[in-house]
Amino acid sequence: MEEIKKSALGGEKMKKVIYIVGMIALIAAIMVMPVAAKTIYVTEAGWWIEGGAFNASSCPVHDAVEENPYLEDGDTVFVYNGTYEVVSADNDPLVIRKSITLKGEGADVVTFDLKHPTIGDRWYISIDADGTIVEGLKIVNGSTGISVCAPDCIVRNCVFEGEFSGGFGPIRVSATNFTFKGNVREGGIIGLLFDLPPDNPVAVTCVDNVIANTTKTYYAVKFKGSNSIVVNNTLINNAGGLGLYGDKATNITVARNNLISNGAGIKLYKAGAGNKIYLNNIVNCTESVKISQTTTSQFWNSTEPIEYVWNGTTYTGYLGNYWSDYTGNDSNGDGIGDTPYEIPGSTTGDKDYHPLMAPFENYLGEAAEEKPDLLVTAINAYHNNTGCPAWFNLSNEIDVTVKNNGTGAAEASNVSLYIDGEFFGKLRVPPLDAGESATVTFRNWKPVGEDCLNPPCDFNWSYKEYNFTAVADCDGEVEESNETNNEMSVKDEACYNGYMADEPLENVAHGMLNGHLIFTTGDGVYTGLYSVGSTQTTHYDINLPDGATTKLALLYVYYTWCKPASGVDYACPEMEVSITTPDGTTYTLPLERAYNDTKCTCPGALWNYPFGTYVYNVTEYITASGTYTVTVKNVCTKCSYFCVAAPGLLILYEDTNAPLIEYWINEGADLLMGGRRSDGGYLAWWECINNATFEASSQTFDVANATLGVVAPWGGSSWEPGMTNHLFFNGIKLGTGVYHGYDNSYDETIGGITMHIGSTYAQVGVNVTDVTAYYMNGSDNVVGQADDGDCMMPAGAFLVVTYKIPTPPKPFVIYGWVNYSNGTAVLNPNVTITNLNTSEVFTAETSPNSNYYQVLTTSCNISAGDVLHFYVSDTNTTEFNHTVTQDEIDNGGFMQNITIIVAPVGLCGDVDCDGEVTMSDGRQIWMNIIYGADNYPLNNTWAADVDCDGEITMSDGRQIWMSIIYGADEYPLNCCQ
Repeated sequence: MEEIKKSALGGEKMKKVIYIVGMIALIAAIMVMPVAAKTIYVTEAGWWIEGGAFNASSCPVHDAVEENPYLEDGDTVFVYNGTYEVVSADNDPLVIRKSITLKGEGADVVTFDLKHPTIGDRWYISIDADGTIVEGLKIVNGSTGISVCAPDCIVRNCVFEGEFSGGFGPIRVSATNFTFKGNVREGGIIGLLFDLPPDNPVAVTCVDNVIANTTKTYYAVKFKGSNSIVVNNTLINNAGGLGLYGDKATNITVARNNLISNGAGIKLYKAGAGNKIYLNNIVNCTESVKISQTTTSQFWNSTEPIEYVWNGTTYTGYLGNYWSDYTGNDSNGDGIGDTPYEIPGSTTGDKDYHPLMAPFENYLGEAAEEKPDLLVTAINAYHNNTGCPAWFNLSNEIDVTVKNNGTGAAEASNVSLYIDGEFFGKLRVPPLDAGESATVTFRNWKPVGEDCLNPPCDFNWSYKEYNFTAVADCDGEVEESNETNNEMSVKDEACYNGYMADEPLENVAHGMLNGHLIFTTGDGVYTGLYSVGSTQTTHYDINLPDGATTKLALLYVYYTWCKPASGVDYACPEMEVSITTPDGTTYTLPLERAYNDTKCTCPGALWNYPFGTYVYNVTEYITASGTYTVTVKNVCTKCSYFCVAAPGLLILYEDTNAPLIEYWINEGADLLMGGRRSDGGYLAWWECINNATFEASSQTFDVANATLGVVAPWGGSSWEPGMTNHLFFNGIKLGTGVYHGYDNSYDETIGGITMHIGSTYAQVGVNVTDVTAYYMNGSDNVVGQADDGDCMMPAGAFLVVTYKIPTPPKPFVIYGWVNYSNGTAVLNPNVTITNLNTSEVFTAETSPNSNYYQVLTTSCNISAGDVLHFYVSDTNTTEFNHTVTQDEIDNGGFMQNITIIVAPVGLCGDVDCDGEVTMSDGRQIWMNIIYGADNYPLNNTWAADVDCDGEITMSDGRQIWMSIIYGADEYPLNCCQ
């Protein structure tokens, strides 16, 4: 009845996908469902959620943003008019950790004071969440106004007033794709400083801002990132001007800005090449252009012809800038100076070859329509987190960022994505103002790849480079100033992540017996075998019932952190494992099976060492109760060291006194790390569910109970809050944080399984659970062990079903004889018995030559308390009920004689049937008794039994005589009626 499946060392890994339905799918679906955005309102007295209770607060902005447990991505925090102390009472800055909109009622009525009211420290607002928007605020008294640390953020319609003491001015930017729009910087030393981080300055979009009355000598606004957009800004009465700084300041577009009465209009300091500076007004500046240590050329006019209007006439041509100190003429009246404007201080002979004769506003008539220009600025493939690679065989995301690099607004459009030349999808991009960007996310990209670790221990990085091409405005819906720059291509890679669930536990034994299953780690503890020759010793005190025999015994050695020897790229453990029996004999064990797993991820990843399970068959050694000792020894030649958890010993024993069980034993090693941990590749728990399938049973017995046992080394560690695990059976969640034994002892018996952890440092997590209510008889059953940040290795899953064996039925006999009431036997009677409790009908066996009857059945058909209805017929009938007793069940039946009452015939006492009762009738009875019926027959036996005692005796004859002599009143004749 047992089948044991064996594979060679490191045999082929099971590669089947098991779909868990029901609650797991539902939970996963719920967890990714979008939540409707809500608004949180703030006044100087406190805050509240729309439709919720008011929360009084002395620091309401800080509390609504940082102490609000209900704040989610996409929410809006709306601040009503007033002056707000934003720094917390504990002297902490305001940190925005969710992708929200922080919106004031207006910068003219809402002021954020970044200075602690009593301590006096100046702080800042830190944006730490992608896509955050801050708008409608006046910000004062900070070290910095706003520190932007996350991509795709916007600051708009704000006022930054006065001095910011930290040396960075009101804005400090260290993330990509930042938009600064419609803001006012008034006073102070530094205007705007867009130059962080210093080693890789980021591009910004700076549109529709006013910077006035700042006192920094060198610049009022400073840009260092390539591809920045500087459009429609006004710089007035500043000590410095608009600065392009550093060799990464390339391909910056500076257009339609008013640079008025500044120390310098434009300053170039070590600037890179190719910046486009046109359609600006540089008016009454101390120096129109100041160049320092810049040896590259710039474009000082448009690089393409522009349609413009001058004095009512439409022209098409190149346009430069308006210089208030330009002294040239316009002899042909086209609004463009006849002679170039020579750029002061240029070492490369730069000139504005098309200087404007008047401010640029005079050229932008109806004919000079402002047009958008859509381009793709970024493509990023990732898994759950933008900083994470994409993983093989999982659903990944691809972000595509589209930017409007033109001067006019763009309506909504589509962007398409191609992967290795194959169309992947198309998404809608929202309307974009000039300089604005939007990022759309393509989902469910599932590249296919192979495991990096193959049997027996063959490791190769598993990854592939893909070419991603995105096309902005792919359907041509937007009329752009440049229709040739919509496409962008990048290369990105996907890798294999071994922390996902990819190694289903294999079934190695399935059968039936009368017995029990034990799993124990004895007194074993986690041990580092850090040098060749070092050992781990574990003792197992085994107690088997008298007469029990071992059907199967398996030893599991769970290892981790196997480091290769010097000069070896990758290695799995080399160990010598032995067992010492109670009589002191030691046996070295051959390795029967090996299961290895590793984190993989992308090439170059650190700590990429194998974890696994080595299996040894010890059935022939576990033969009786006693103490067994297992020794694991480091015998590495290719490895340097490895560590082992407490080894597990599984014993399946047979005992005729134990219940009948069916068992399944699954084993393996599947290293998991879910919980969206950064060190695990941001895998979700539903991507880390190890499945073990128990093949459908063919048994038809009734199930008494079903018990599940699971083993996961390192399960239940939960080093940090929230790091946990989940256990499922047939899609039903059995619990969270269910593993015992990592750092505590455990002993539990349920049904047919005993799980035992004997030490407090085994580092083996186990669980035993009654799953009777969820067991599906006749179908496959599936256990799912899910990692939600715990970092565990499911290695065992056992199912034991105990059956109800029916008691064999006992024979049950109902029998007796049938007579007429006159004593005459009823030959071959008709006897029918009906069980009124079950409606079952029994027909008795009879014989033509006998009045005997019997019903042969079993205790399956009749129980104590059943009511049996007897129906007996011949010429006459009788019927009655009989209630079965427990004694009758125990005795195997009962006797029931039956009498059929017949109507009397003749005259009571008239034995000879002559029509009258005489002295001779009494004499005939006596003579019948004395000399026999042959000589003295009784013609009517009924009439002879005159005292109705069921017998014919001498007293019946005497009664007849006395009745005749003394009369019927004193001696009545009473035949049975």
